[in-house]
Formats: sequence, structure tokens, C-alpha cells
Amino acid sequence: MIIQGFSIMLSGMGTVFVFLVILIFSVILMSNIISMSSKKTGHSLQEKHNHRIIAALTAVAFDQIEKQKLQEEVQ
Repeated sequence: MIIQGFSIMLSGMGTVFVFLVILIFSVILMSNIISMSSKKTGHSLQEKHNHRIIAALTAVAFDQIEKQKLQEEVQ
């Protein structure tokens, strides 16, 4: 009974390990494909004005969080 439990445990752990290895390699492959295609087209994945947009969205989110905290304190 214990041997069967260990057998099932090892097969489950092996399955998860194989799945994670396949996942890692597929993410690396997709990243390489995207970087190669962006080099061919000449488009940059990150442009200068993207940082401004991210900064603006972060500021808005921070402001909303602060407003919500103040409203919760009042109530």
C-alpha cells in the first residue's frame, strides 16, 4: 500500500516536472520568435512614450487607492 502511494506520488511529480520543463522551453521559444520578428520589422517592443503612459496610469491608480483609503477612514 505504501509502495503504491510512493509510485503514484513519483509519477505525479514526474508529470508536473515534465509539464514545467515543456512550459519553460515553449516560453523561451515564443520569446525568441517575437524578438526575431520585431528585429525583421524594425518595430521596437518598447517605445519611449510607452513609459509615459505607464507612469500616468500608475499615478492614476495610486491616486484612486489614496482616495479610497480616505473614504474608508471617514466611514
